[in-house]
Amino acid sequence: MSLAPIRKNKNLSLAVVASRMGVTRSGVQQIEKAENPLVSTLTRYAEAIGEDPLTIINTVINSSKKSVQNA
Repeated sequence: MSLAPIRKNKNLSLAVVASRMGVTRSGVQQIEKAENPLVSTLTRYAEAIGEDPLTIINTVINSSKKSVQNA
């Protein structure tokens, strides 16, 4: 999944996003690496980084499609 680059392009640290979401920094890392995150989690993540939730969800879907194609 390629959520970390989106966060980094917005110049947001793991600590800032974690604080906004009410989770730990490692929790944010797990969200960014998860293969099957919940839509509700992705929505919270999107809100924490100031991104449209559909953009985040589509990023995850497209990333998953690439993983399946490369398997």
